Amino acid sequence: HRTESDLHGSDQGIFRGALKAGITGWAQIHGYGNARTVDQLARKVEYDLWYVHNWSLMLDLKIIFKTVIIVGTGARSDDAP
Repeated sequence: HRTESDLHGSDQGIFRGALKAGITGWAQIHGYGNARTVDQLARKVEYDLWYVHNWSLMLDLKIIFKTVIIVGTGARSDDAP
């Protein structure tokens, strides 16, 4: 079982710490913007790392589009916890 300190002290946590935070992101549009548990935080890290490894301009445009839809309609992603 992972703890929050395990995630922050891991290579993944260090890698994520080097990224500049934005207004929205891959984890946020999937319902993990405000991780409340260690498991949710772990899932958020997975989404953040997936984003880093799969980044493209089209992915950023998709994130922006989905953010507008979510904010405008109050809808949540099917993946949301």
